[in-house]
Amino acid sequence: MRCWGDTTIGWAITVASSVLPLTAAISVQTALYQRALSFKVLFSSRFGSSLLTLVVAVPLALAGFGYWSMIVATIASNALLAVWLTIESNWKPTFSYSFRYLKRMFSFSAWTLLEAFTIWLAGWAGSFILGNVLDAYYLGLYRTTVSLVSAATGLISSAVTPVIFATLSRMQGDRAQFDRAYFKMQSYLAMFVVPIAFALFVFRESIVLVFLGDQWVEASTFLGLYGMESAFSVVIGYMASEAYRSLGKPRLSVAVQLAYLAATVPCMFFSAKAGFDVFSIALPLVTLFSYSGSHLIACKTRLSLSITETFKVLLPYLVICVLDSFVCNLLVVLIPFIPAHFLVIPLYCLLYLALLVSRREQRDTLIDVANRFGLARFLPHFLLK
Repeated sequence: MRCWGDTTIGWAITVASSVLPLTAAISVQTALYQRALSFKVLFSSRFGSSLLTLVVAVPLALAGFGYWSMIVATIASNALLAVWLTIESNWKPTFSYSFRYLKRMFSFSAWTLLEAFTIWLAGWAGSFILGNVLDAYYLGLYRTTVSLVSAATGLISSAVTPVIFATLSRMQGDRAQFDRAYFKMQSYLAMFVVPIAFALFVFRESIVLVFLGDQWVEASTFLGLYGMESAFSVVIGYMASEAYRSLGKPRLSVAVQLAYLAATVPCMFFSAKAGFDVFSIALPLVTLFSYSGSHLIACKTRLSLSITETFKVLLPYLVICVLDSFVCNLLVVLIPFIPAHFLVIPLYCLLYLALLVSRREQRDTLIDVANRFGLARFLPHFLLK
């Protein structure tokens, strides 16, 4: 196989594709553990596989094997993960196959596959458009910024999303309990994601200059606005997507993604034509209304989840973060030395925590989260009274 003029890369792709059957086995077992809320096994197995990746990849890379080191390490870690999860699981794969079950499963999974495709398309549409309208430099600004924001918010969302789906799936037969759990978990998510998103806006220039360099300074506006918008996308959009799937309605997510694409693709194309500065402002604004707005409408009309209740959940955290951001942004403006801006971050965190515990409802939510994760003993005693 010849790939990019190098036959060895073709062989590398062929060998790397052997990980696909392992991924399938891992996915099935992971879904079973998530449904049973057995996250301890998932954590220990993923930690072990990550450690194996490090142990295998680094020596091979130092020995001069190049990209083969990552291919071998990935296959080894996935093999370990598949075996580990299967041994610990009560369900073991067999060699039997049922087309009857496939037909029943496909009626649901077809929409899930279509949902995954639309999510992938929505995530990469900007790259396709910028790559054609602008040059590689601006494409790099865009992709790096999106990856940075996704990594920051993903610290929270990726950790809690499996728990949200598993919990809501168990409650789908009791809508009153389902709704209470939905808004409570939305509050948990907002408590951590909203301050991260606002911090990306406040410290946007500092983050770009320190971590990326002054050649990326044009990305600071997009980083700040896209980061702030991500608070709404995660708290509203991600929660809604898990609600659709837990109630067996993935087609709602497909409809929302298509509505989002219908709004953002023209926006990205015409704003990119006007320049990256216009693109940096237009895309976050259109995304806010087309993505989060579409999810709110779908939740209200198809799931009977109150829009008012969602804003009641979000509003206290938004107000707290606006006040916190105003104070810290003022300090950032007054301090001319860019690296010193990172000294304001601890103040941002402390001020957010102080404002959070000043409200009884948010203080109770914080204590509830701490109790669930066994961290209540680390909280000051006056909070627990």
